[in-house]
Amino acid sequence: LIEEWLLGHSDDPLNLPFVLFIERFSVPGQEDDPELFEEEARKFRLSHRSPVALPLETALSLDSRGFLRRHEVIAIDRIFSYCISIGSFDISHADAEKALNGIQMDLVDLWMERLCPALDLVEESRTKISLSGFLKQLCPKATGRHLRMFHSWIKEYEQLESLKLEVQATHEVLRRFGRPASFSQSQDVKDIILEVLERHLLQQEEKIQHMERLFSPRLLGATVPSERLLKCHVSKQQWQTWNRTLDLLEVEDQEKFQTSGLLPLEVHELLLRAVVKDSYSLNRARFLKFFCEVFNVRPLK
Repeated sequence: LIEEWLLGHSDDPLNLPFVLFIERFSVPGQEDDPELFEEEARKFRLSHRSPVALPLETALSLDSRGFLRRHEVIAIDRIFSYCISIGSFDISHADAEKALNGIQMDLVDLWMERLCPALDLVEESRTKISLSGFLKQLCPKATGRHLRMFHSWIKEYEQLESLKLEVQATHEVLRRFGRPASFSQSQDVKDIILEVLERHLLQQEEKIQHMERLFSPRLLGATVPSERLLKCHVSKQQWQTWNRTLDLLEVEDQEKFQTSGLLPLEVHELLLRAVVKDSYSLNRARFLKFFCEVFNVRPLK
């Protein structure tokens, strides 16, 4: 709770000085701090008793020293998976480009300087190797925390691809939802839910753009816009409108919510995925919190 308050994730405006201070002196959003992937007992700490080791440099500062960048790690993961699937690391440059499976990047430098020698070495050794071991061969300076960071990039890219599919499906649902209704649908409910889902979709698209910048070979230093830290309260009228809508949808009862007939089933499912996320509980508070997040406002007390 204290961490959320200090990072500005609560609804209390009194934390703003701390939020601004932390943002001012934190690692920029376009970089990765390998310290995050260090074992807890070995993370950087200050001490009044003895000197401590300096914190690890950020990924951005390490790029000029031969460390792997995000898009390179993704390409390496694709090529490594391709080699495992065919049971051989003896592949050509054309095979490597084919293994990228749609990733747009110039593979020549990475292939000549790192991939080709490393693949030859693995093929000649005839020993089983893991992705971490292969990454270590390509980047000998990488420590355990760097390797954990590389793996986290791969997971982030998988999340990016899943998010793109989700956004594509959301576009299709909202396109159909915007048509004239052929069922007993309240126009007020439709307008409110449609606006909420469109704003949520916009946030998802902005997240995709941000993640794509992170994995771009060309825009490493691109500026990422910060979220608004000081949020105003939602208006009393808007708050009441949201609550009336939730009353009509009977959100406290999942079965009634899905069979209310006020919204198409696919819109119900889309709204549930956005609101409930990884939890199975469904209540008014979750919906109101989601609405506030989408409109970037603080709830009415």
